[in-house]
Amino acid sequence: MIHSNGIKINGSVNVIRPNIRVFNGVIHVVDKVISIPTVVTHAVANPNFTSLVAALTRQGNTTDFVSVLSSNGPFTVFAPTNDAFGSLLTELNTTFGAIPEPVLDKVLKYHVVAGNVRSTDLPASGSVIPTIAGNTPGTSFTLLTSPTIRLKDANNRECPIIATDVQASNGVIHVLSRVLLPN
Repeated sequence: MIHSNGIKINGSVNVIRPNIRVFNGVIHVVDKVISIPTVVTHAVANPNFTSLVAALTRQGNTTDFVSVLSSNGPFTVFAPTNDAFGSLLTELNTTFGAIPEPVLDKVLKYHVVAGNVRSTDLPASGSVIPTIAGNTPGTSFTLLTSPTIRLKDANNRECPIIATDVQASNGVIHVLSRVLLPN
């Protein structure tokens, strides 16, 4: 039996025959080998990150984020949800298309850290975390751990981490409820 809604795994592997019952479980037949997703393929396949994907792939971006984040890395991506992007646009009283490309480029880079930093490897509270946005003032953020794990951006805005350790083949994703803003 094939589902009419087209079940996909990692955005590209189709379930062609689901729910085959066997003595010790259930088998779902797929049309390709399921590979471990990169941070990019995970974001593309996750409906909570459509705004992030739109920002990363926006026409005219100086940085080819898809190529960069599809490479070996490893990367730690602090990924804002769709709601986080919606809140940012409301906070700034603007539209996505009105954000100048150099600003968007710096904001997106501000959410990426070199290395595969899982939640258990995060530094002590108060530590300053450098990003790939550069080595100038305002391009790093601060980790806070009490009473909850959150980040403080260069503008002293705090952002809770709402999910951690989404492991990809070339890094890890931590999900944010707010978009971080560099200086």
